[in-house]
Amino acid sequence: MIPAHLQLYDETYFARGKEAGVSGYANYRECRELLYAWSKLIDEMFMSESVLDVGAAYGFVPAYFQRYGVRAVGIEPSPYARAQAEVALLEGSLPELPIATGVRFDTVLCTEVLEHVPEALVPASVAELARVTKTVLVLLVMLEGPAAHDDAGHICLHDRAWWEAQLDRTGMVVVGEAEEALNQCSLAKQMGWSGRLFVRGWA
Repeated sequence: MIPAHLQLYDETYFARGKEAGVSGYANYRECRELLYAWSKLIDEMFMSESVLDVGAAYGFVPAYFQRYGVRAVGIEPSPYARAQAEVALLEGSLPELPIATGVRFDTVLCTEVLEHVPEALVPASVAELARVTKTVLVLLVMLEGPAAHDDAGHICLHDRAWWEAQLDRTGMVVVGEAEEALNQCSLAKQMGWSGRLFVRGWA
């Protein structure tokens, strides 16, 4: 049984969401090159041997890393999205990921996912992301603002300070240099991501 807050993510959402008024995607497949560029940026910055992408959609991010020999795993709750992926994805969603106790990844990515999580599940979700992170956790979160309301799935909208407080509870610390670099990079500025990227690691 798919939880109520995840039932939105079907073919309409991904393939013609803009037309249907439920998401900003004319067709999610058009995001491939953008997510390859994002993956390349993360690869160059952190040079990880293992990557976990939480909320992988069509699996573009794990596909990129796998192409270059990085152990990369994607997790996606939507059956429709998983069926479109070129690489195998695990079925699952926050706050309980299908990752065994003790298994951690050098870099964990969670790109525009947490705003889709019911607020009551956010503390457990960020704790779960911390659990599976070995070195660095990179989040891109939609913050409250006009653009945030273009997607019917954006059900948890807050300012940056609110999200920082949630992350502080995990015990992870801000990786300031990397966070600043990502927020100021050309891709972030081009996509309107500046100020919405969070980077946390273990002290």
